[in-house]
Formats: sequence, C-alpha cells, structure tokens
Amino acid sequence: MKKILLAILVLVLVGCGAWYLVRTFGAVNSALYLPEDTVVYLTVTDTMRTAQRWQETDLMRIAKEPAVHEFLKKPLEKLGKMGKGEAEEILNGLKPLRIFWAVTSVRSTDVSWVGGFQYAGGSKELHHALDRLRAQLNFGLASIPQPIVTQYQGVEITQTLHNNLSLFSATTGRWCVLAGDEKGIHELIDRIAGRSRSPSLAGNANFLKGIAMLPKEPDFIAYIQVQPILDILLDIGKGLGAHVKAEQLEQARKAQSISAAFKIDGPLMRDSLFIQTSQDSPAAKLDHKIVQYTSPETLLYYTWMAQWPALNTGNISSLPIPPDILRNLEAQNLASVNLNDVFSPELGFILSWPENAFRPEALVAVSLRDSETAKKIVETVSTTMFPQVAISDDTHGHYFSYPTQNPFFNPTVAITKDTLLLGLGEGEVRNAAAKPSNAPNVTASANFGPVKNTWQESNEAFGYFDTRAIFERLYATTQHILAFGSAMLPQLGEYVDVSKIPEAGLVSRHLTPIVYSQRRVPGGIYMESYGPLTLHQLILLGTGTWWSFKSSR
Repeated sequence: MKKILLAILVLVLVGCGAWYLVRTFGAVNSALYLPEDTVVYLTVTDTMRTAQRWQETDLMRIAKEPAVHEFLKKPLEKLGKMGKGEAEEILNGLKPLRIFWAVTSVRSTDVSWVGGFQYAGGSKELHHALDRLRAQLNFGLASIPQPIVTQYQGVEITQTLHNNLSLFSATTGRWCVLAGDEKGIHELIDRIAGRSRSPSLAGNANFLKGIAMLPKEPDFIAYIQVQPILDILLDIGKGLGAHVKAEQLEQARKAQSISAAFKIDGPLMRDSLFIQTSQDSPAAKLDHKIVQYTSPETLLYYTWMAQWPALNTGNISSLPIPPDILRNLEAQNLASVNLNDVFSPELGFILSWPENAFRPEALVAVSLRDSETAKKIVETVSTTMFPQVAISDDTHGHYFSYPTQNPFFNPTVAITKDTLLLGLGEGEVRNAAAKPSNAPNVTASANFGPVKNTWQESNEAFGYFDTRAIFERLYATTQHILAFGSAMLPQLGEYVDVSKIPEAGLVSRHLTPIVYSQRRVPGGIYMESYGPLTLHQLILLGTGTWWSFKSSR
C-alpha cells in the first residue's frame, strides 16, 4: 500500500510540475497560438537546445582549434566594437527560449501579423530589449508620438507608432507578444490564456502533413500556405497589366503549402523543404548515368532533371531562334524536330581540378535520346554561328572545337553515343568522351561513401561538394591574396592578422561533403541538404558576400 501511495504521490508531483511549467512558460508548440488559416509561420523551437547542439558542430570544432581561435580573436573583437557586444548583452539578459512570427492574413492593402518570444530573463531585461526595438523603429523619424497604454483581460498592452507602422506589445506569463494591430494581439492573448476555442494552426491538415515530412525536433520551422500569397500576387499583377499563361497558373495552383526546417544534426547542419501539391505530377527519374564522367577526385558533381517547357511545345521552329540559324536548320530538315525526342531531361555539371592544372576543369553533360540528330543540330548551329569551328571525330565521338584568343580556354562540344559533353578545353572533353563507363568515378571516393544512400534515393536532383578538397585547393591562393592585400592595404591589419593564419589541415580535417538531394515523394517534392554548411546556407553566404563587396565599391 505504501508503495502505491508513493507512486501516486510521485505522479501527482510530476503532474503539478508539468502544470506549473505550462502555466508559467506556456505551450511548447507556438502553432497552438495561431489561427488555422495562418499564411506564414516561422519559429525557433528551442534556443537552449540549439545552443547546446551548436557546440557539437563541425564549424564549432574548427573554431575551437587553438590556432583558429587565435586567428579569429582580432576580427571578433572588431565585430564586437561594431555592435555585436550590445546584441549579445541583450540576448544574455533576456534569455529567449522560443520565438515565433506569423502572418495571419494577407490582403492587397495590408498584412496582419503577430509574433512573440518566451523568455527566462527578468522584466528589466525585457523592457530594455523592447526599448531597443522601438528605438530602431524610430531611427530617422522627426517626431516620436507618446506610447498608448490600454488593458485587455487584465493584460497591459502598449501601442507605439513608428511612422506608418503600429507596434502592439504585451506580456502574458512568460511570453512577450507583439502584433501589428489591436485585434491580432487580443486574439493572441486569448489563445495563450486558453480562452479561444477556434481551431489553431497546430490542427491544420496541410501543416501536419508538412511537419511530418521534416526531421524530428528541428531547431527552426517555416510554413507557408501558397494560395493566399498567389492570389495577392495575381491581383497585383493584374493591376499592373501583367498576363499569366493558363498552363503556368494551373501548375502554380497545384502547390498547397511549403514546409521547411533547419536542424543541427550532430556535427552537421541539415535543411529540409517539402512542397505539398494537390496532384502528383508525372516526372522522369534520374538514372545517374552522368556519374560515369566523374572521378574519385571530382570536387563538385551536380545532376538534375531539367524542366524543358519549351521542348514540349512542339518542334524547333517554335523556339526563339535567330533567322539565319532557323533557315539552315530548315535546309537540313531539322526545324520540325521535337527536341524532347533528341535530348533527355537529365543534365549534369562536373568540376575537377587536377593537381598540376592551371585552372579547374568544368564539364556539362546532357543525356541524349538520339545522338545522330543531336550531332546534326550542333553541327548546323555551330557552322552558322562560328564559321571557324574545328570539326573532328574519333572512335569515341564527334567534336566541335571553338577557337579563342585565350590559350587556356578552347570550348569544345562532344557528341558520344548517348551524351552531349561541353567543356572549357578540347583535351578534357576528349578525355571525358573516351572514359570507359566502368572506370572509377566519384562514388568510389572515401568521402562519398556516407552519402551514397542519399545519391541513390535522389530521383530529381543530387549535388555533391567535396568541401575538404575544395578548401585545400583554394586555401593557398587565399593566403597569398591576404598576404598581398595586407601589404597593399595596411588598414586590413585592423581586421586580420595575416601572420596568424592557421594551417589548412587544422580546418579541412573537420570538413565533410555538402550534399543536396531532391526527390519526388507521394504528395509533393522533398528537398534536403546537409554538411558543415548546407547548400542553401552556402548560396546565402556567397550572395551576401558578393552584395557586401558590390555595395562597398
């Protein structure tokens, strides 16, 4: 009897503890606080868990290398002086646990939004953070209206005006909630307090299906209902006089929702995206034949199923082709050819950099269905556009070489029995055409082994980036550039100490391949990328770097 009573007491205490935590901090799933028809939903699910996971990533292991840490000390100190210190101080004091932001409705004239964050810090730190936010919104304004304070269900709401933007803020329990209008913040307060009985986003069928496709316990989730946004874009376009083709609109209408997630998965970053469609579109699948043109030393390999909308409209003459080329194609009875009968939708891009080569070797490969017709088309187009083209053949294929004034570039096209190859040099294209199909390729690389299953499952696109090899090839060049830059621009020394650049191996030993996969699944399209950085992060980083460089000029 005592054991039973003890067990009951433990259960009661656990239940009371759980009730207290929910009562104090609120529900873990912020989708419960949003209406069922929410258009956009973004959430950071657990900042503390993310911070713990970050310590195990490859990037953090690189940063913890003593030589790397010493090298980064100076630029990080400079970053702190540029404002990072204040942001870090606010976050450390506020201790945000969960964050969300959502667009609850969208119209051609306005957008309704709400947001909030759960925090473990003190009220003083919260007020400091809100004051800092308002100060940023007030930046550059000539006059700043006084805040308006109201009460709703015992909760104090502060409204501030920032030019054409209204910001409503309130605190309920351990949630600080924000909204762009009074109705939005009232509904949000009611949902958090449990007074609302209307359906929530957490019960939306499309939302549940999208989330089910994503990794468990992600660090970040994004969800978008496509049709409301599409309707607004169509209205805007109609007002501007734009015209959308019926078949394009039909395809767009098939997309119901987009669900995305980011997760720190052990040492790796992982991005996932699922596009839910109302109808499974018939799609050709990758047969991975183009992999034969790679090698174990390949740095980058990307293959995909191209969507050739123009190829489905009929023959070559329906395409926007210059008149002189079209006349010559007609003379060869090629203008009526449907390119879908000639070219397969499978394409590939391969990048290699042999040890002693001056430049990388880039190769584009397109699978062929009719190599003889492809050869005639390429020959007709080449002789029309480039009279100096050199045409030759051997037992492996037919070659079209286009001479240039640059000794390092000699673009060449090869037509083999089943592939069109395009490269920057005649030698590398001939070598690719002559390569036996059973010769070792990138799948034989030790780095490729862990990603082979992903490669085999990908039926629409696959990308492989050997970050270790790419880094080691580029690192020496970067060192020379930094050394030269510090000599020419002494002010560079304020940001980087060139004498403390770490050895390449200290970084590269923590680098694993970046992988991208896209596949058709029941109900939609699933995309995934993982590695020390994901492909999407790499693109954003590159775009941001380019934009910063362009803006600084």
